[in-house]
Amino acid sequence: MAEGQILDAKILDAKNLEAKILEAKTDAVLDPKTNAFLESFVTGPLKDAIVLLAAKRAMLREDIGELQTLALGSSHGDHGFDPQYCRGSFNLCSRTQDLKHSYALYETISRQAPRLKNVVVFYSVFSAGFFMENTRSEKILSPALNGLFSLGLKFEDERFATLSDQIQDAFADFAIQMDGRHGFLPKWVQIVIPDSYGAARRVSDHLKWTNSDANQYLIKIIRLARQLNHNLCIVIPPVRSDYRNAVGIGSDKLFRELLDICGEFQLGNMLNCYDGAGFPDEHFGDFDHLLPDGTGPRLLTRAIEAKLRSARP
Repeated sequence: MAEGQILDAKILDAKNLEAKILEAKTDAVLDPKTNAFLESFVTGPLKDAIVLLAAKRAMLREDIGELQTLALGSSHGDHGFDPQYCRGSFNLCSRTQDLKHSYALYETISRQAPRLKNVVVFYSVFSAGFFMENTRSEKILSPALNGLFSLGLKFEDERFATLSDQIQDAFADFAIQMDGRHGFLPKWVQIVIPDSYGAARRVSDHLKWTNSDANQYLIKIIRLARQLNHNLCIVIPPVRSDYRNAVGIGSDKLFRELLDICGEFQLGNMLNCYDGAGFPDEHFGDFDHLLPDGTGPRLLTRAIEAKLRSARP
């Protein structure tokens, strides 16, 4: 395949990014041969995504036989769940991961992990209506997830379907070692929205996903957990006070549909950290991400572990 034959960073259209995203400097951990191999297929943000996801996949392959707790969700979980504080757990959260991809990952990994008994799903302000493929700036990450983890998702866009197949074939045995533990990569996964961006603007970015179509995948996760007799813990992650003030309403109204779903399915194992108790502003790297190497992930993960422990028979 010729360099850039199918897709590269042009599809991402990085000019449309409104927030400042600090990409991991993945070139620093790649030997020249591996870097050249990667860039013969992809460039820019997609290459970085593949490197980070491939690092998680390599760790997961090592842990899969002993995996007991699987954490899924977007960058809020990627920054906030530290497996060293929850025995036998793995952080498979990733940037912009929506409920559709969380369900696909859960369905796939549950068939490979014989000792899995808990699943943790991070549910953010935007989760109810957010689909990765509907974004201009992040949709490129969908074929990377699909191809690397062999999720079997279908794409209406033939270019993305082709790219996903190529990633699956090209990187089937691709593995990379990065500093981290059980899928948690605090030195590499850094999304920093500067204060100058403004809390109101950040909230507007999240609240624009107004429908609730993605909740169908949360319901699928709930049903699959019931079928497999897994404990399910839904986590509403904490946010900084300026973000919360910009939203202007409490979690009881903001997450009303989620609460209704939990009530309908009699799901009592939910951890709501949104309203601020226990997570002061100094724990955050920006408006809505905990500092991955700070105190916040330890507190959050221990609270999740306690929830899971209390739900065990």
